[in-house]
Amino acid sequence: MQKTAALAFCIAALLLAQLALGAEPVELHTLDGAPKRIDLATEPRSVVLHFWSTWCPPCVDELAVLDRVVDGRCAESVRVIAVNVAESQDLVRRFVSEHGVRTEVLMDRHGAIFRRFRGNSLPANYVQATSSMLSGARTEQAWGDLLQLAGCAPHIR
Repeated sequence: MQKTAALAFCIAALLLAQLALGAEPVELHTLDGAPKRIDLATEPRSVVLHFWSTWCPPCVDELAVLDRVVDGRCAESVRVIAVNVAESQDLVRRFVSEHGVRTEVLMDRHGAIFRRFRGNSLPANYVQATSSMLSGARTEQAWGDLLQLAGCAPHIR
């Protein structure tokens, strides 16, 4: 009985810790360097934070997938933000321009937000709807499934 109670307590503590990840606003920056505050607690849409860097081939592939999967139908229910981790503003701006990235891109200048959400490898995705951090690359179909969990019926080509 004590083992069951202890296990239940540990599970509850882990779930509360996961929920607390999104409790405080997220401070990021636009590609122009302006501060951008995202308050996950009051954001009317479910939020997916896609953490990436230009040097990470799977990250680059996923940005293209996000551009294909996320369309106007998702905009009302899900906000997908591509969060660049710890790269220079000029490098990221040039990359976004050269690759024609349409997904909203913000910058985590020093990787503090990535660490706060317990990121340990790129690409990584924080999904507010499930309060979970997922590491590793996602296929187009997997992104479709993930966005459906977040409240969107994405367009899969």
